[in-house]
Amino acid sequence: MINAPEFGVSDDLLRSYGLRRGASHLVTYCCPSPDAVEIPIDRLSGRKIAAAGQTVDPQRLERIVKSLSRGELIDAIPVYREPAAKQPLVLLDGAHRLAILAALGFRSVWCRYVSREDAQTLYGFAEGEG
Repeated sequence: MINAPEFGVSDDLLRSYGLRRGASHLVTYCCPSPDAVEIPIDRLSGRKIAAAGQTVDPQRLERIVKSLSRGELIDAIPVYREPAAKQPLVLLDGAHRLAILAALGFRSVWCRYVSREDAQTLYGFAEGEG
């Protein structure tokens, strides 16, 4: 699971848009994906940012916080799970979104299941990862 403060979601960033850590006034948020399903955050396993070839982008964090504060649409987070696996779903993309939503106190997020082929070709998912 992603630790929001370590991920760069500071109280100052949230406050600058009238938001507070753990105090989401929203029950849910707007997601435009018709195939999105709501999944509890504790069922998601975040990929290591460095392993996915990414770094934390403060500007991306700010854009997402700003969008949430305005009630704008937030895309579903793509996830994958081996069909017979018991481990949590693997977050393929959307670590910034997940960190912010967790920081705000959301207990679940809108996700979109993707196939193994898409997980590998679109998101660089490797065999045994997760």
